[in-house]
Amino acid sequence: LYPCYASYKALQTNAPESSVKWLTYWIVYGFIGLAELVLSPLIYLFPVTYYTIKLVFVIWLQVPKTDGATKVYNMYMMPFF
Repeated sequence: LYPCYASYKALQTNAPESSVKWLTYWIVYGFIGLAELVLSPLIYLFPVTYYTIKLVFVIWLQVPKTDGATKVYNMYMMPFF
């Protein structure tokens, strides 16, 4: 719920850096969803462990102090695009 609210607030301001931050988050989150779809047979082998790790990872992506989404995008996604 917080990413939706923060994205809405970023769109309401004229600060491009806040919009870029949340667009980056949504790109990384979409890639996670795609990877989850492809790897679903493996995920079903460890459902509790996977969803716990995913929850912690998504929180890390969202927290402004860690800026995780930008780090993941710059390190793992940008080189391929």
